[in-house]
Amino acid sequence: MLRRFLARSSRARVVFWVLLLAALGLYAAMALWTVPAITSASGGLAPLDARPFGYGVDEARAFLSALTAEGRALYLGPQHRLDNAFPLLYGALLAVAIWRLFGAGSPVLRAVLSVFPLLAAMFDYLENARVRALLMADPDSVPGAMIASANTASLGKWVLGSIAVLTILALIAARLVGRRKEVTE
Repeated sequence: MLRRFLARSSRARVVFWVLLLAALGLYAAMALWTVPAITSASGGLAPLDARPFGYGVDEARAFLSALTAEGRALYLGPQHRLDNAFPLLYGALLAVAIWRLFGAGSPVLRAVLSVFPLLAAMFDYLENARVRALLMADPDSVPGAMIASANTASLGKWVLGSIAVLTILALIAARLVGRRKEVTE
């Protein structure tokens, strides 16, 4: 029984580290290459999906109008390819982390908390599709409702992702407090 537990635990660790390294690699490519290049190609304006507090119609139109043809090609090409792989890896990584950190306790609460990063990934995919549509539209006549829809997906991604990260931080803190109590007792 112990051998089976250790084998399962070892596999989960390997899955976690593979997800972590793959997600970090994709994130690094976006953070060090595509996002700075897109920001530069738009006169210093941040890409739409890199705005944690969202954007209004005027801000989105300003970004779309300022974005050069090369910047648009980078956004629609390499950036979107990277960002189509990232949500799955990031969502799975956070879900596995929550699942592993939760430990014993309510299986229902554990499952519910593990869903937040997966929902964040779903909103990220929705955001990617909506931002792609914005990038392909005429910046001067893109409908406000289309921008609002993309912004809603962006905000959903950021809020749900933040809940997942805060959950992980709370679980880590709880573990550290529990270990400290064990040491002092």
